[in-house]
Amino acid sequence: MAAKSSARASAAAASGAVARLRKEYAKMIREPVDGIEAVPREENLLEWHYVIIGPRDSPYEGGQYWGRLVFPKEYPYKPPAVYMNTPNGRFQINNTRLCMSMSDFHPETWNPLWSVSSIVSGVRSFLVENEPTYGSMVASDSQRRQLARDSYAWNQKNTIFSSLFPHLMDRVWTDPSAAPAPTAGTDNKNSAAAIASAAAAGSATASTTGSGGGSGGGALGPDMKVVGDTSSTGSGSGGGGATKTNQNQQLRPEEKYDRLILIVLIITLIFGLSFLYR
Repeated sequence: MAAKSSARASAAAASGAVARLRKEYAKMIREPVDGIEAVPREENLLEWHYVIIGPRDSPYEGGQYWGRLVFPKEYPYKPPAVYMNTPNGRFQINNTRLCMSMSDFHPETWNPLWSVSSIVSGVRSFLVENEPTYGSMVASDSQRRQLARDSYAWNQKNTIFSSLFPHLMDRVWTDPSAAPAPTAGTDNKNSAAAIASAAAAGSATASTTGSGGGSGGGALGPDMKVVGDTSSTGSGSGGGGATKTNQNQQLRPEEKYDRLILIVLIITLIFGLSFLYR
């Protein structure tokens, strides 16, 4: 009887762990996290495989690091074992468990609210640290950079990796220093270049000058449209004189309101005079 009760309890715990992991997988699909990816194995939902992209400004930048998590049946009340598969120069690979606050090395620091996403993010953060721990190793920065370059080809040789991450099989390492600079107004819409460009375009449509040149006195509103008086003077070949502002320029709200009040007063005055002289 005791053995049967223990078996039932174990099965119930495993069922709870699988249910929790299914929910976490669904959430990771809905809310992906930059720089990490993780999927469970179909034949064993307690074994997950993850991929980390090496953080910027580190010897691992741009590298692709593949590892695995092995969850106990008692998850989320007990932490998983954490392994690294891809050679990286920071952690030992294959069957060496990594000592982390989020791994089974430290059940006393484990928090049941942590998830697959937070565990893999923790591995990524721990990757760039130099703190020695069980499962860590020593290598130079140049060696780690070379391993980052080789990581894609190394992963793609493995059949488990190719079956779990088929969409990553055509990826190759690219030199981060050779990446093109972001175009102003595309990746950063509030960049100074984008604002200056919009300002120049707005000024060009708001005021005109004679062929001899001129200057405008308009101001840019918050929506980058020219508002206010932008009349300019010029000395073009067609003769000197004032060039009026574009008829299509937009009025400020207070100017529109003032004009409306003026029109109402004029209409009221006209009606008043008509009654007076009857």
